[in-house]
Amino acid sequence: MRELAAQAKAERQALADEIIRGLGRPATALDRIAIESIASAAVRARQLRAQGHDDLEQQRLIAQLLRATGLRPDKAVPPKAEDFSAEMLRLATPPVRARAEADVPEGVAFNANPGNRTGEAGSQDEGGAA
Repeated sequence: MRELAAQAKAERQALADEIIRGLGRPATALDRIAIESIASAAVRARQLRAQGHDDLEQQRLIAQLLRATGLRPDKAVPPKAEDFSAEMLRLATPPVRARAEADVPEGVAFNANPGNRTGEAGSQDEGGAA
């Protein structure tokens, strides 16, 4: 019995720590109390489900606690200007293969498979016969 209690305590603490990390901001004292209650109800719900029992009441309690506390992560921080610029440049730059194909003059066949000696893309494997 003590082993199960110790296991549940460890599960509650791990879940509470994960919720706090997910806040993206320092947790207040009220946050910690709410998080402890939510973690306790969540672990109890898991135990009930594992035993084949109904966990609806625990799920209701969790939803009520979440609504009552207004516990929400901090707003996402917008990306830095240089990160945004680098991402836009990456998205606007075509892949290497597409650039190479675009550089070939119109009417000239582009060999997309330079290892192919026949000049026809995909007509032979590197291993030999088709």
